[in-house]
Amino acid sequence: MRNIIKKIVKKSPNFLKKNIVLLYEAYFRYICLIKEVKEHIKNGKKSNIKNSKKRVLVYHLTGLNIGGTEKSIQFVANNLCDDFDVFFLYSNKNVSHSRLNSMNNKITFIECDYDYLETKYPFYIKNMRPHIKNVIEENNIDIIITATSGYTQYPINTISNIPIIIINIFGSPTLQKNIVASVFVSNTVQKTAEIYTGPQSGHTSLYIPVIEPPISAREQTQKIRGIFNLKETDFVFGRIGRSTDEIFDPIGIRAFQKVVKEYPEAHYIIMSPSPTTEKIVKEDDIPNVHFLPPSGEELDLWGFYLSIDCLAHFRFDGETLGLNIGEAMYAGKPIISHKSHIFNAHTEYLAPSFARVSEKDDIKKYASYMKEFIEIRKNDINKWKEMQKIAHETSKKDFSQEKYIEHFKKIINN
Repeated sequence: MRNIIKKIVKKSPNFLKKNIVLLYEAYFRYICLIKEVKEHIKNGKKSNIKNSKKRVLVYHLTGLNIGGTEKSIQFVANNLCDDFDVFFLYSNKNVSHSRLNSMNNKITFIECDYDYLETKYPFYIKNMRPHIKNVIEENNIDIIITATSGYTQYPINTISNIPIIIINIFGSPTLQKNIVASVFVSNTVQKTAEIYTGPQSGHTSLYIPVIEPPISAREQTQKIRGIFNLKETDFVFGRIGRSTDEIFDPIGIRAFQKVVKEYPEAHYIIMSPSPTTEKIVKEDDIPNVHFLPPSGEELDLWGFYLSIDCLAHFRFDGETLGLNIGEAMYAGKPIISHKSHIFNAHTEYLAPSFARVSEKDDIKKYASYMKEFIEIRKNDINKWKEMQKIAHETSKKDFSQEKYIEHFKKIINN
């Protein structure tokens, strides 16, 4: 029913779509405010006293956990400290201690707890303590930075007196007045939101930046290749993602199943495999497939990227950005991927000079790209090295740390 309504709204006139978004937000804001009254939550007014430095509150419940969204939030917080007073509000229920230890010591960390988080929009947080509105009032916050699917979910939807910057991950729309900027993770995501809102001032698309690998990642690389007895002459494909069947696409493993029969030197390292991937490999007895457990540790992630020759990416719903692809590119790895059934933001930056992208469900074409890359490295090493170089340089340019943080500084200063 919800999908039918979305299709109807998409085909409506622009003024009607905007009004639907405004009504939708207003209704759920009212619901949340009623719940806040029952919990005796104050409005969280900012003081009239001007701070010597602008005070920025970076907020995300899972802000110190692993993941691409969390990386973006952590990067922003870490890199604003020299220019602003940065406060970081996060939940104590989802904390990666390695991520916490990597954070800038100039940040003021504020840990919160809550009773439960509702699983449907607007995702009301029951008995949040300290509440974000108390944090705003007690610390005289000037501006909030957060990351969401794009909707103004709770508690952001009840905050109206502070400017807010949203990192928009999935292209959900918002027209909340005090959201001064939406930084979309890709052009695809921006276009998705603007179907409902139209172009808005403050809308920008910027790829989440890639952070350099730790120096010791090279040692981890040797360890990974040693575990699987991989020779220097072996060609290693790699895939990394979430260990869930919800986003599983058979194209990568089925293509490899064809390729490894012809090229026994081909291997496939899959980090965080889905249950279906493991089942296919076991039942069909596909050789040279190696599994690594899920990990959010930077050392493990970069050890994986550096241990492979090519990222053979697959994901049923595609990518709203594909930070894992950008990281593999930074490691100098050519890319094979496919068009998906939903998002295809990764096709924005993947170029023929270092990448191949098949149509959705085209296993035969995907397999031909695997064979092509094996042959290039085997027979034209100079061309292969050029592809590696272009992949790295493209990542540095498109997933730029400097460009990303300067944009946030500009928004805050203005």
